[in-house]
Amino acid sequence: MFRPVPLLTSLDGAAYWIAGFTAVHIVTAAIFMARLGWIARAGIIAGLVLILYANSVILKERTPDAALRVLPCFHAAMVLYAGGIVLGALV
Repeated sequence: MFRPVPLLTSLDGAAYWIAGFTAVHIVTAAIFMARLGWIARAGIIAGLVLILYANSVILKERTPDAALRVLPCFHAAMVLYAGGIVLGALV
């Protein structure tokens, strides 16, 4: 049976889980950005700023409502990544 991270680790554990994978994401994004032009890098950096903001809210408040409130930041970050990479490839 599938059990999500908050049920396995508690809300505090889920917040640390998100922060840990964000750290991994930042490292891999930095490696990936080394191969990209400045437009794509700008899109990824803007997305990372949103993700870091969302993480700070989640780690500060540690409630499901706070996580749901910043969930659009994670989605917007993916749009910024994709938009920056596509625009960088076209220019």
